[in-house]
Amino acid sequence: MTYKRPRADRHERRLETGLAAFTLGSLLIYAPLELWYSDFQFGDPMLIVDLIAMLLMAWGGVHSLRARPEPSPGLLCGAWGFACCLGYRSFFSRVMREQHIEDELLWIDDAIKEPPQAMVAVGVMFGIATVCFLVSLRLVAHRPAKG
Repeated sequence: MTYKRPRADRHERRLETGLAAFTLGSLLIYAPLELWYSDFQFGDPMLIVDLIAMLLMAWGGVHSLRARPEPSPGLLCGAWGFACCLGYRSFFSRVMREQHIEDELLWIDDAIKEPPQAMVAVGVMFGIATVCFLVSLRLVAHRPAKG
């Protein structure tokens, strides 16, 4: 007699596998576009933060897929949480720049001129990161306890 995982566990595994595959697939778009947009200025602190997000996403996606058949959504959750925070900061700094709000605690460079499509693209990426973060939080919360 073979053991079959409960239906809920199989659903969680499929969801995690899909998220891991989506994470790695999204890197194929995110990484080249971000590097191109930042003009390959590897000393730029904002690009370094993006590179950290990319590394976390790659690590989390690969780790999750290699952990089969056990669930392992923790690194994915951390990666998407980091990307979500990065997207939040990036999107709302652009919103504030557009609204001409200046705050001594925030660095907003009025000299930076971007096409309006940049704010839309960053907003969409922030939305995607938020959804993926929430999905990964669900996966972590539903992970069976060991012991």
